Amino acid sequence: MKIAEARKLFPVFKNRTYLFSGGIAPANTRAAEAMQDHLDALTYNPSDYYHHSVHTATEVKHLFARLMHCDHDEIAITENTSSAINIATDLLRAKPGDNVVVDDFTYPSSIYPWLLPSHHGIEVRPVKQRDGFIHMQDIEKAIDDRTIALSVCHVSPFEGFRHDIAKLAEIAHACDAVLIIDGAQGAGAENLNLHESGVDFYGCCAMKWLLGAPGIGFLYVARKHLDKIPSRAGYVSGGFDVNNFKLVSNASRFELGKPSLMSLAYTKPGLEILLDLGMENVHKHILNLSGNIISGLKAHNIKVVTPEDPNHRMGIVAVHEHDADKLFETLHAYKIDLYAKSKTLPYYKGGFIQIAPHIYNNLEDVNRLIEALDAYHAQK
Repeated sequence: MKIAEARKLFPVFKNRTYLFSGGIAPANTRAAEAMQDHLDALTYNPSDYYHHSVHTATEVKHLFARLMHCDHDEIAITENTSSAINIATDLLRAKPGDNVVVDDFTYPSSIYPWLLPSHHGIEVRPVKQRDGFIHMQDIEKAIDDRTIALSVCHVSPFEGFRHDIAKLAEIAHACDAVLIIDGAQGAGAENLNLHESGVDFYGCCAMKWLLGAPGIGFLYVARKHLDKIPSRAGYVSGGFDVNNFKLVSNASRFELGKPSLMSLAYTKPGLEILLDLGMENVHKHILNLSGNIISGLKAHNIKVVTPEDPNHRMGIVAVHEHDADKLFETLHAYKIDLYAKSKTLPYYKGGFIQIAPHIYNNLEDVNRLIEALDAYHAQK
């Protein structure tokens, strides 16, 4: 399938300009059909469906592993990105006096687990942004021999800054720390090889760039960490012999029970679409659209937060906007969808909007958005 053909699979574009992939992907027709098949099976033949449901989870793991260039037995299915990152955090046995390095752009879900009583005495050490960038040399300075983890976002949701994961892995591993990546805004957008990246733990959700459903997430655990012991266990992680408990040898040891089968049914077609298109093509298309958005906005003197350098961005384009809520309402009325937040972040003077194009978007969407933003600002 060609990139241009993918748009036909998303009915939302019959009456809207959808640019909110950083929040939730619109349903595609194949997912809708899969959901109907799921309901039919559950309604008319639930016994057979139950006994074959394990295959759906296995198939989805295989698809995700192919997409991310890793092995399916290194993948655990979770509820969302936050649960995946919490599992990774839980697997590290930190001691008081140890530290975890994060940065200004790290999402709360990768910081909060370290602030719980179970990690009392662990220092969370932030690396400050400078001029909209997180600089590698600043991360190197923050890490020392008591650092157990470097935990950051692949692509930051509020700034659109993209990290070079391979370089982060080199820095972390040089100090015997592990690299934990929140990939919610990267998986399904960047053509990433998890094995080659050197990342230790990579968590993400299905509902954004992976074109899947809410309630499904993935945790990649590099093979060298598959012997780590979780603090929770269920029948998926240990089997049914209570007299001979033994954790399974793959990433399923970090799962508890059956995942949301309906959400898996919805998620599978999205992964298949991305694989059909080819992640190299997906990556190129998204990067081209985000680049056109940035250049178009700057041509209209609109303040862009996201770096213009393609090595430091992906699909998220963030824009300074003091009255973001009003702008959101205005654009929504014109059937243009994006994300807006008026609350001030520590390093922002005012709010912002987030624009997030994906495979279903084209240059017509970009031009319509820029024209609408230009008209909005002209009226102020």
